Amino acid sequence: KEIKKTLDEYNLSVSVLGCYINPIAADEETCRKQLTLFKDFILYARDFHAVVIGTETGSLGDVEKNHSEEVYQMFVNNMKPLVAFAEENGVTIGIEPVWQCPISSPQVMKRLLDDIPSDNLGVIFDLSNLMNRDVYLKQRQIIDDAFDLFGNRIKVIHVKDFIIKAYDRAVPIFGTGLLDIKYLFSKIENLKVMPELIMDDMRLENYDECTAFLRQILTKH
Repeated sequence: KEIKKTLDEYNLSVSVLGCYINPIAADEETCRKQLTLFKDFILYARDFHAVVIGTETGSLGDVEKNHSEEVYQMFVNNMKPLVAFAEENGVTIGIEPVWQCPISSPQVMKRLLDDIPSDNLGVIFDLSNLMNRDVYLKQRQIIDDAFDLFGNRIKVIHVKDFIIKAYDRAVPIFGTGLLDIKYLFSKIENLKVMPELIMDDMRLENYDECTAFLRQILTKH
């Protein structure tokens, strides 16, 4: 409450209260502690009036296992009581899909929203986290899929650039990578409710450069 009071004094709001746990940790005790921590943060999110409390969907350290039906069901079963607790406290949980994790694509994210039908479950959409060497040339299709399947469930968008290296994805200075920012914003404009926009993974020393580029793009757009 003291933190919220200070935020109010400076007219600051909390878009995302991050609690990036591993909700599918293989060790049962570790997993239990992770889920308990998230419940604690749900109460913090309530007190801060955060737009969402955010997490990715965890990992067992192996992409193939992460994408298995067994792990998907584990994630759903672990998430259901957290969503119920969020409902009790008027908090929205934001799930951030990542291609290596159990919720790995727009289609799997839509399945999760159907399997846990709650207005207190939403999406943190970060296109760069869905990019890899196999799909990065299809980014417009992935954007289309996401906005068609659950566009109005998107609570937060990470405006974050990306490049594809030999073995992985990397985050460059915003405006110097492959993100099709104009196309992304053309989809955002059609949403019923404007999501929070966060320039995620941006270093403070690049702030002026990145925001100037974004203003330029949006003005032209």
